[in-house]
Amino acid sequence: MKGWRYMVIVAALLALLMLCGCSRSMIKEDSVHEDLPDIDPEAGVAKEVQAKLYYRLTDEEYLVGVSASVTVYAGEREEKAMIRSLIEGTPPLSGNISAVVPKNTEIIDVMLEGAIMYVTLSESFFDTSVMDKAVSDVSRLMENSMITKNEYEMRVQAAKKELYLSRRLAVESIVNTITANNPDVKVQLLFELEGTAARVSRTELGLEGYGGSSHDLLEPMEFVGDCVITPTAIADCVLGHMQRGEFDKAYPLIAELEQGGAQKPDYASFETEAAALDRIRSYSIKGERAGEESGAIIVTAEITKADAAAGQRGQRHALSLKPEGSIYKVGYTSLLSALGGNGE
Repeated sequence: MKGWRYMVIVAALLALLMLCGCSRSMIKEDSVHEDLPDIDPEAGVAKEVQAKLYYRLTDEEYLVGVSASVTVYAGEREEKAMIRSLIEGTPPLSGNISAVVPKNTEIIDVMLEGAIMYVTLSESFFDTSVMDKAVSDVSRLMENSMITKNEYEMRVQAAKKELYLSRRLAVESIVNTITANNPDVKVQLLFELEGTAARVSRTELGLEGYGGSSHDLLEPMEFVGDCVITPTAIADCVLGHMQRGEFDKAYPLIAELEQGGAQKPDYASFETEAAALDRIRSYSIKGERAGEESGAIIVTAEITKADAAAGQRGQRHALSLKPEGSIYKVGYTSLLSALGGNGE
């Protein structure tokens, strides 16, 4: 009997030893894995990237490329951060530019598929409050007999035109910002309408239709060069404002400093002097070339004065432009000279 008990005890000990051995073997096998990757010290931390952002040249139908530092949040695409920066406003200390994407626009999604960057924005992009206020203001003026019905209709049309111009520039601002920093992609803009990301018509965005075709839904877009300001376009804007007597719009496009360090006058003095200059009947831009001063551009314009005899051809004048900030600006003395002032 004792021998039987002894054998049972020995068998139990052997079984226990075998189980311990298997456990050690199992633990050893489970511990064999590839080394985990090192933790990225920048994971979960915002970073700053340099990018070119496109804003509206204030009061003009053009965009300006501005180099700026953009904060990219953890897990955020750089393109989304750039669009967010466009919505938030212009960079610090930037002049002559304005944000053009409506401030209450939300970025629903930014996704890359192949060579197409899909950007989905909220329906707030189509906000009409600015136009509605303008229409309300002119309606009140007409009700109080302060303007005629004809003038009322002209102002309403102007407000509508500005609304669609702003939408077009907002679209081109987003497209140019993304494609300037990532030229290998096209941009497809979508808008969340009734809970669904959808394409909208080009006409609704202030863009031209495709040759009058009935199918003019927005397609993927490349960089739009025609809307970006150039020295020639600046000269054209200045002469156009001077022709229409819009001195307040011409003034910001005139260089602060002339050759030799001469400074342009304050606005009150400029307005007085501008009012005494020759009036422009018509003008046309003939071309541009590099100026003698480093970085300067000379734009040649043919200008016909208002007092010119019938059939008399305009005279050619050289407008000197110099880089200032993110754009070129017209030299004050060259503008005076072209319009019969005391410029040299």
